[in-house]
Formats: sequence, structure tokens, C-alpha cells
Amino acid sequence: MDEVFQKHRLELSHLSKYEIKPTHLTFKKSIGVGSFGEVYSGSLKSSNEKVAIKKMHKSEFDQASGELYLHEVLILSRSKHDFILPFIGFTKISPYCIVTKYICNDSLYAAIREDPKKLNLNATEKTLIAYGVANALCYLHKMGIVHRDIKAQNILLDENKLPILCDFGSSRFFHSNNIQNFDHNDNNNKNNTNNSHNDNTCTTTNNNNNNNMDKNNLDLIQNENVGKPENDLQMLNEETYENLNEKHHKYNLKNKKKHRNKYKKEDSKEDNKDGRTNNIIEGEAQINEMKTSECGTPNYMAPEFIKGENYTEKVDVYSYAMVLWEILTGQLPFFDLAAAQVIFAVIIKHQRPEIPENTPKPLSTLISRCWRENPEERPSFTEIVSLFENGEIMFEGCDSKHFYKKIEKYRKKRKGQNFGTVPRYSKKICDEEFFRLNHPNKHFFMTDKVKTLSSFNLGTNYSQNLLTGHLSMLQCGNSTQISSSLSFIERHLNDPNFCTTKFWPPILGLLLHGQPNIRGTVQKIALKLCQSEKLLSHLSEVDDLHVYVTQRTLDLFLYVVCFKTDLITMKVVNSLFDIISSKECELKAITLLAKIQKYTTDNEIYKSILNYFKNNVFDFVDSPAGGIIIRVLNNNDVITDEMIKAYFFSKNNSNCVSAYHVLFSKSDKPNLLKVPTLLEHIVSYDSNLRNASYDFILKFASQVEGNVLQQIIDSLLTSVVRFENTNKAILLLCRYATVEERAKTFLLPGISNIWLYSAPEKSAQFMRLFIVLFKQKKIQEIILKSKETVTFLKSVVISNNPDAFLAVCWTISNVSKNFAQDFILRINESEITEKIIQSLLLTRDAKTVSCVCKALSKIANYSYSSSFLLAIPHLLEIISNQSSLSIPLSNSLHDSFSSSMLNCLKLIEKMTKYNETMEAFIIDGNAFNILSKYQAPNEESKRIIRNIKEHLKTGLNLPI
Repeated sequence: MDEVFQKHRLELSHLSKYEIKPTHLTFKKSIGVGSFGEVYSGSLKSSNEKVAIKKMHKSEFDQASGELYLHEVLILSRSKHDFILPFIGFTKISPYCIVTKYICNDSLYAAIREDPKKLNLNATEKTLIAYGVANALCYLHKMGIVHRDIKAQNILLDENKLPILCDFGSSRFFHSNNIQNFDHNDNNNKNNTNNSHNDNTCTTTNNNNNNNMDKNNLDLIQNENVGKPENDLQMLNEETYENLNEKHHKYNLKNKKKHRNKYKKEDSKEDNKDGRTNNIIEGEAQINEMKTSECGTPNYMAPEFIKGENYTEKVDVYSYAMVLWEILTGQLPFFDLAAAQVIFAVIIKHQRPEIPENTPKPLSTLISRCWRENPEERPSFTEIVSLFENGEIMFEGCDSKHFYKKIEKYRKKRKGQNFGTVPRYSKKICDEEFFRLNHPNKHFFMTDKVKTLSSFNLGTNYSQNLLTGHLSMLQCGNSTQISSSLSFIERHLNDPNFCTTKFWPPILGLLLHGQPNIRGTVQKIALKLCQSEKLLSHLSEVDDLHVYVTQRTLDLFLYVVCFKTDLITMKVVNSLFDIISSKECELKAITLLAKIQKYTTDNEIYKSILNYFKNNVFDFVDSPAGGIIIRVLNNNDVITDEMIKAYFFSKNNSNCVSAYHVLFSKSDKPNLLKVPTLLEHIVSYDSNLRNASYDFILKFASQVEGNVLQQIIDSLLTSVVRFENTNKAILLLCRYATVEERAKTFLLPGISNIWLYSAPEKSAQFMRLFIVLFKQKKIQEIILKSKETVTFLKSVVISNNPDAFLAVCWTISNVSKNFAQDFILRINESEITEKIIQSLLLTRDAKTVSCVCKALSKIANYSYSSSFLLAIPHLLEIISNQSSLSIPLSNSLHDSFSSSMLNCLKLIEKMTKYNETMEAFIIDGNAFNILSKYQAPNEESKRIIRNIKEHLKTGLNLPI
């Protein structure tokens, strides 16, 4: 351990005031045990101040463990915030201890899960806790620290029930948007001996000559900045993790027992009289043997972190979402899953806990955003804190007045915080570093267009000056310098100093005139800036904003139109008119104009756009933007019949759909759509256009007759045969079939062939239409006499659609007696009977058994089938073991059994009329014995059993 302290003597130089000798500590009760240490309540002998002491398990550290210990000490010493655990001191000799303030009210976990009645948190207190945690993490992220183990156990509650964030043992430094997750990289420490790392990654290496900063930049600061408090965080990150042993970080599910954290409760009145029972300093103890790693808990860990991918500070945002959910529900996220199951649910199935339906919409939306799969889509804590402070996020029942009063002082403190994105170096070094990066040519001289760095007030705000310098370089630098400055700006988009710079002119200038190879980066930066309403509002400082209306800026102007419409002037609108002639810009430009027309309060702009659309509507009939135009004209009641007719003939299907929607609002003008056009749309390959035509038929064409009816039915049938997802068309056909006169249309030769000879999967769909037609007596007669009907029913049976199959069985069992004889004979000849019996043999569902037996009874009443012999053993088995049948939950148990058994008996009764079945029932099936044991539930069943026995005895010439 002495080697570690010696190595980092410069970083430790300013920490001497925190050094505590072990003999100055009084240890009392153990209140929690973790992977690295045990937590005690205790006191300082000098002041008798009550403290929490984290005593490390090891009496002596190897280098890696020593680095971790020192790392946690340094983070705690620099993190001074109302909602972060106050640091008191540490020991430099064994036993190694970290001493912090004693927090009296246990953890958030205990407050919401172990003993909710103890603190009885109300909605306002829960909101304050959520706000405080977000505020603390906002502070840490601006300090360049990612916590990595956010969970309810690591959030303590003070005497005012306000949150105190603790446990920085897993925390890491980061510089930018990318942290390489060395905790999961088996090869990093073993093989990575020659890599040099830029300032975007946090990783490990065995090469002591390399670190996370460019070597030249490090040379600049080694002598002048070592030991300065503001640089300690940076330098420890750069130097101390070069040789970390991965065994201290790698999350290993197979090693759970080694790192199991027991949650110990204490009964000592001396240490618990204030209500604090455990988990004072680190929140390391877990309840119910929940397993954790030193890099987080699976229930709270972000997907990219679990997978070992590069990650950013957004892993804390994901974990924060889980804490919000836990506060909301009082449950541990994925409480019913083991660690491995949690990982499977999150990584493979992309599952998240279900948010209760009664959750306030803004809170529900925030949780959903925070645990999104893509880290870039998660909000920053700066945004989250602002949402709380603006009153957008609260738990249901929160007293807003009390909440605002409580957070006012924290809000003012936060506004007053100023974090540079890099350490504050001396003026000389700042100049040298900036020009080393951006002026590789030593003979390059700045023009008067950009201020020299020497004119900046570097001592006041280095970060602001550095931003200004890079923004200026966008206007006067060469391609290499511009690319370097863009990279810097892209990494520091969340820097609060952006608001103090005039950043839009150089960004917009590059969008307009920049080289093609950088346009993508510039556009990405511009759109990111637009996502902040505060930064977007700075566009008001740009002179002649209309000059920047080009193809490359239309996405940017969409943000302006939607969120800062007051910035849109008539000049901007005229610029949009000018670029519409370009096909590449047309759709976006029209979309922007439509939104401006909707949101603007300027009457001149409103009328100008409306007149433009009205005068040019026919020019856009075949353009993708045309649909937008006619909707706007319709919404403003200036559309004409000629416009609607023209758009029905558009070559662009989306425009045709828009024409339908316009027509639906003109319920008195269905004749604007001609029948041939409607028929063409019904069979269109565009699903949106087909659905629009279906809606038109439902609204306007339900009562058509004659030739038009035939044409519409023909087209609807063709649509069903040709396409998938045509339930609307089937329902429309069934609607026509309910009227007897219209129903006859379906039986016309040219039309009936379309659906009666359709493929099995389509036949199953048409079975609904068949049932509607079959229920009409006159239509049923025509259907049953048709040879095509049996072919159609056979196609339905082999489709393997369960509902359609039962519909066939229902049809057979309900055939009128007048037509049954001939129809049943054709059923037998088509092998439908055999298919039905095969289905019976494969089912134990009571409803299916009942329906199938009724159909077979109908068949057996008129004709014998050799396939009956296959059904006999199965039927007798059902009679002897009726409990083998499964009953749907929605059905009455008694009624389902009774119906199934009765229909089985009726089928057996019908079958025993044929001599061919006698031997199978009596000898192979042991029918007499089975029927004698069966307890008939009613008189009808008893009567049927007597009839069966009489048939069998008669067949064997036995006395009755």
C-alpha cells in the first residue's frame, strides 16, 4: 500500500487534512457487510461526533485494491453536494477505513420495502427524493464522474427524509461520450500493452507510458498542475487505472457466493435509537440474498453495461429509471427473477417492468425515456432536474407549493454551479494546448475575424473561452482545424457555457457553405442543439435567418417551426417557397409550410401560405407533398370539388388516400369518386389505399344494387384472395350477404368461383361469409345442391384453422333434413368425414369433442363410413375416462362435460345401427362393460345407453 501512496503522493498532497489515524476512531456496532468492507457505526474520539466507518476487509492491499481504495477516497473528497454523502476522512495505515457522516434514517430501500410505515413517505417526499437523486447525479456527471451502482440501497435518507447518495466504490471518471467497459473485457489487462488512448475512453493498459490523454497534452500539465485540487480528479483517472486487476471489476454470475452481501439488522438501542438500522454508508448490503457485483446490481444495470459494451454516463440514467419505478410501486425491479433471468429478460427479450396505469403521464414518460435501449435516447440529468424544477414531473398527490419551497435553495445552488469540461490550466498552458491542437502550422497567424486567446479572461471561465475559440475556428480555420473543433464541440454539447456563446452563426455557416465531408457532423450538432429549447431560442440572435433556409437546414427549421414559431418571418416563408421547385426539398418544405400555417399567429403569413397552396394545388397532384396541401385546404374550407376529383386520379397513392379523407368530411358528395376508380383502389397493392376504399364502401356504398354491387363484391373477393390482412373486406362481404337479395350475388357463376375454389388458407377466411349465407334458408338450399360447396368445405378442413374447422362441423350438424341425404353422401365421398374423425382423435378439448360428435352423428344418421371404426376406441375411452377432457375456463364445468358426453353417446347410438361397427364396439372396445360402469347424469343419457345396448344385443342375436 505504501507503493500506491508513494506513486500518488502528488494527488494526495491536498488530502492531508482528511487523514485520520485508526486510533482516533471508536468502532461500535456492525451495521452492514459488503464485498470490500464492513460498515460500523462509531465516533471520532476528538469530538465524539457520530460517524459511519467503512473498514476494508484486507489489512494490506495489493496495488489494484489500493488504487480502488484511493480512487473512492478521492471521489468522496471532491464531491461536495447537498445530496451526496459527506466525507470526513480516511486512514493511510491499516486498518484502512473511509469515514463519512452518519445518516439516521436508513436507506430508501428500507423506507419503501422493508418497513414502509416507519417513515411513511408521502407523494411530496417521494418527489423530493427523486429530485434530490437526479440533482446529485447531475452534479457528478458535470464533475466527470459516473456512479455505476444507482439503486435504492445506495440512497440514504437523512433526518428530513431527503436523499443522500452513497457508495462510490464502483464509480469511474469519464471525459466525454464514451467509456470503454473494461470491467467486462478479459483481455484488456493481459494484452493491451501498446495501445494509446484518447480522452474519450476510460480503460486499462499495461503500458505505463500511456494514459487517457494525448502524450503531448500531458507533458504540458505535468509540472504546473499536479497537486491542484481542480486537477486531482482528472489525473487520478489518467494514471491510476493503468494496472487494475480485472478480477476486482468483472461481473461474474458464477462467483455469486464469494461476493454475497448479507443485510444485518441491529437491535442495539445505542446505535439505533434514531431509527437507523443498517446500510449507513455504502448501501452495499442486499435484502433476500440479492446478488450484486462491484459494478452494479443486475436488476438496475443498463443493457450496454451488462453486455460489456462501451458505455456512457447514461448507464446512471437507466438505473435511475429503475429507482423511480421502485419508488412508484414499492417493488424491486424484476423482483420475481433470479440474476441470470434478469439479464436474459433485459438483454434478450428487451423487457422492462410494467409501469402502473394510474401513473401520471409525465412521470410514466420520463421512466420510459430513461430506460430506453439506446443510451443516446435517454435524457441527461440536466434535463431531468429541469423537468422537476419546472413542475412537469411529480408523483401523484404531490403538494407542489411545498415541493417548490423545499427545492428553491437547491435550485439556486445548481444554477450557480459552473463546471469546466477540462481542468483549469494556467493561461500560458491553455494557449499552448489550444494552438497545439488547432494550429499545427507554426507560421499560421489568426486574422482579425477571430479574437486571440490572450484576449480571453481565462481565469474567470476557461471552458467558455475554449468553446469560443473552437467556434471561432469554424469560421476561419482550415479543414483540419475545423474538423478538430467540430469534434471538440460535439463532445461538449451539454456544456452549460453554450448559452453564453454565439454558436449559431458558425454552425449555420458551415451547414450552408461547409465541405461535404463535414456536413453530416455539422448537421448532427445542429439538431442536437435544437433539442434544447433554451439553445434553440438563441436563433433569435441570428441576423437574416431566412438566408439559411436550404435543403440541409430543413430538419433544423422543423424544430423552429414546432417550438419557436415566433422566429418564422415572412422572409423565411418566401425562402421556403423558393426552394420548393427542388424535388429533393419539396416534401419537407411543404411540410414546414403546413405547420407554419397551423401554428403562426401572423395573419400575413397565414394567408400567404394558404393562397400559395390554393393557387398551386394542381401542380402537386402527383407529388408526395400533394396530400398535405389538400388536407390544409380542406381544414380551412377552401377546397373545391375539382381538387378532390383530381387527387383521386393521382399517381401517388398517398394523395389518393388524402382525397378519401377529405371526401369523408364531405358526406353529401360521394359521387365525386367514380366507380371504376373505387374498383381499382379496392384491389390496389397499397394497403393504405385499399383500407381507404373499404372505409368508403362502409360509409357510402352499403346499399348499392345491381351491376355496381356485383362489381364491388367481385373486387372485394379478389382483394381477399390476393392480399393478407383483409378482415375489413371480409366484414364488408358479410354485411352484403345478410340481405337475401344481395346474398344471391355471391352464388352467381363468375363470382362464386372466386371464393368457393380459393386456396385452403383463404377458404378459412371465407368460412365466415359461408356461415352468413348458410343461415338463410333459400340460400342454404342453393348452396347445398352445389357441387362446389363440398370442395370448398374440404379446403377449409385441410387449412388447419381451428375456428374454421368447427364452423364446418357446425354446418354439417345443421343441414336441413330436406337436403341432408344427398349432401352427406357427397361429404363422405370427399373424405371430409375421415378428416373430421382424425381431428377427433387428436383432441381432448370438450368443446371440440362435442361439436365434432354432433357433426359425425349427422353423417352417421344418413351414411356409413369405414373411418367410423377409427373413432370407436376413442369414443369409449372418453366415456370411461371423462376427466381426460379439458374444459375452457369460460365454460361451466358441468355443462361442458354433460354436453360432450351426451353427444358422444348419441354418436355411438347412431354408429351401432351399422353391422360393420358391431364387432368393434363389443369385442375390441368392450362397450358393454364401459357403458355399464358409466354413471349417466340424466334420463336422456340413460335412455341412449339402453338403446345402444339393445342395438348391440340385437346384432349378436342375444336376448334383449
